[in-house]
Amino acid sequence: MVLTVLFSAGFVLLLHGVTPAIAETCAANRYSSSGTLRGVVYSDCTSGKRLAKSRFWLDGELRSFDERSNAVRFRENRNRDGSLRSLRVWEPNGLDINFSRRRIRFDGTGDSRAVSTVEGLRIFSTGETYTLYGSTGVPELRVDRAAKELSIPEAALPSPRRDSFGLAFEANYQRHVLAGDAADGVFLGDSIVSHLNGLNDPDKRLVWGSLTGDHFFMNGAVAGDRVRNLLARTWAIEPTARLVAIQIGTNDHDPNFPDADPFATAEAIARLAAEAQSIAKDATIVLISIPPTTGLGRHEKNQVTNQLIEALAEGDRILFVGGGAEFDPADPQHSSDGLHQTYAGALAWYGPLAPVFREILEQGS
Repeated sequence: MVLTVLFSAGFVLLLHGVTPAIAETCAANRYSSSGTLRGVVYSDCTSGKRLAKSRFWLDGELRSFDERSNAVRFRENRNRDGSLRSLRVWEPNGLDINFSRRRIRFDGTGDSRAVSTVEGLRIFSTGETYTLYGSTGVPELRVDRAAKELSIPEAALPSPRRDSFGLAFEANYQRHVLAGDAADGVFLGDSIVSHLNGLNDPDKRLVWGSLTGDHFFMNGAVAGDRVRNLLARTWAIEPTARLVAIQIGTNDHDPNFPDADPFATAEAIARLAAEAQSIAKDATIVLISIPPTTGLGRHEKNQVTNQLIEALAEGDRILFVGGGAEFDPADPQHSSDGLHQTYAGALAWYGPLAPVFREILEQGS
């Protein structure tokens, strides 16, 4: 496939699904004699090999970004006002993309995939659409396979909770963030995650404890949350976080929203992962598959979204994990309504994830 579009935002790209091994990256800031940040050099912490370099204008705006790997090299230049001046992407097999003419020529397979630089997620493809992200994780351009520019789906636009129930929870979470309770990370989700606080079953606190231990890891979920609500709650992600866990999407596919698009839900989750990487640059983002449910239409949409966001997995920077295979929403011992989990259901779903969470949280502690 060849994709040609008018270009309105810079991005960098690893092609044909090729993802290099993720090295531990060290960043060194470089300053002018007056103390102004002039550049950042990224290198492999072990070998010292330079991986990428950013340069800035005197006012702090990005001037250029250059990264090289075994699979691809890309170079981006921007004007003082932040607009793109040129961007070139090329790789050893002969692909050469030059954006100085404000066009994109892209040879791809049309498969769902995600691509990152050392600064985080930069492109997410559902196979039908391509969304390009800036360095802050915010989508800058979205196009379809026919090169038509598309608007960002509503599902991927931040929408804060405005109901009294949601606002009360958020006020409580804000207090916890200020107290440092999210210093090691946060778990973003909906009622299934929120209930791990033990509100509807005190025994579920045991499951939460198995995931988090004694780390400063906060439950940042609210019952009824959709991805758009979490996009308005990224303030709960601390820059010091080592783990940002995300399990969200089943409310987006509620039968009350029959037109809900699982592709749009996946794009929203991709944006959440991109923004989380931008805020907590050393964190591991753990995407947990949307749990199964007995609601057939909802479950089918959940499965589509899960298949799409699995493509976001990249080395040890973004992990995609399924919950426990033993969880059965049709088993009354696991769920009373085919969706929410009992203590036994939560143990079956989250139990296998406890070693993953604990290993990440204990790194550097």
